[in-house]
Amino acid sequence: MKRIFVAIFVLALVIAVGHSAWALELAYKHDPVMEFEGFQASATTAIVTFTPSFSLKKIVREVESIGFTVESFSTQDGMAYRPAELLKVRGMISADLSHTVVRFEDLSLEDALRILCETPGVTEVTPNWVHQLYWTPNDPYYAGYQGNFRQIYVDKAWGSVSGTNVTVAVIDTGIRKTGMKDSPVTILAGYNFYLNNTDTTDHLAHGTHVSNTIAEHTNNAVGMAGIAYNAKILPLKVFPDNGGGAYESDIIDAINYATSHGANVINMSLGGSGYSAQTDAAITNAYNHNVLPFAASGNDGKATVSYPAAYTNCVAVGSVKQHAVGAAAVRSTFSNYGTALDIVAPGENIAQETFDPNTGVVGYYYMSGTSMACPHAVAVAALLVSHAGANAAKIRAAILTTAHNPAGAGKWTNTLGYGEIDAYQALQHY
Repeated sequence: MKRIFVAIFVLALVIAVGHSAWALELAYKHDPVMEFEGFQASATTAIVTFTPSFSLKKIVREVESIGFTVESFSTQDGMAYRPAELLKVRGMISADLSHTVVRFEDLSLEDALRILCETPGVTEVTPNWVHQLYWTPNDPYYAGYQGNFRQIYVDKAWGSVSGTNVTVAVIDTGIRKTGMKDSPVTILAGYNFYLNNTDTTDHLAHGTHVSNTIAEHTNNAVGMAGIAYNAKILPLKVFPDNGGGAYESDIIDAINYATSHGANVINMSLGGSGYSAQTDAAITNAYNHNVLPFAASGNDGKATVSYPAAYTNCVAVGSVKQHAVGAAAVRSTFSNYGTALDIVAPGENIAQETFDPNTGVVGYYYMSGTSMACPHAVAVAALLVSHAGANAAKIRAAILTTAHNPAGAGKWTNTLGYGEIDAYQALQHY
């Protein structure tokens, strides 16, 4: 498979078409899923990048010449379009796109990828990987105990900062707004990349729990607290409501959307794919625009960090057990580790307001997983942005160099990365 890196540049492009003009759902989102190279992927679509100078018409011609079809074009701002819509826009070329989704029939994925790699003008081909949520639901929780926050010294950081003027993009299952008592103060109008509409309602409880760890309403005499409780949540929904996986192409769009719509930090409590150059490029583009991406390391208990956490410019977050303040961190047995791991945070029995996806009953529930660890680190990054502005490289450095590692400050270990995040010390060093 080709591994040609294609630099992505955000263009000041105005597309004079209505995104609502097309069907709500793309066909590939109901395609069969298969195992490929040890990961799940769409059996009938792939993600393709073409030579930057190629016109969209030329892309369509080349794809049709091999008996395939263009399923969708995605622009640099994270929006996906049916081909017919963008073909109406004069002057558009491949450089205006982040990627193209191509459909094939009656071929194995391996053969389709090979044929695409040999097609004139193709610079990168990636399976349309399918990602999963990294969480394990547990029992309802109403008591309000949040020792996990004190464990990473959030209470000390709150003395000077609360996440004001920060936007956190949560790429997940959406967020529930109705019936909640303790939601984030500000929930922005996000986007549903699975259905290609603006309905970001959460039906699975995961995105709501994650968002509330970041920014649940705090100091209001109700329920629980959020770490960066004055931050704005931008919900970007990539998972279907039936609990299925999220497509790589939708995650790429969501990352680009977050970058182009004012996000300062990105939370991705998901993973389970192989490498994708287009996702790598989207993450690098976000990082270069001082939008810092974080992702969960994975829940397989393996010595391999999953993607997207494993990308160089994404902060990989593993999980540790809850412990007394000041005690040494211990890796959660389910938490993936290894060379790409950056940081760890509490991820076991994390209580937050959400709902039971089976009954819809709102309450305070325990959840465990690297999905729950990731928003702890993301929220600390949001506190840093609120404190001294957005600088992805400096925020990352402040978080990694001040983490608590039994091996010593600034040391890296295979199971804890640079160690357990310390909100207060990171704040002092940024």
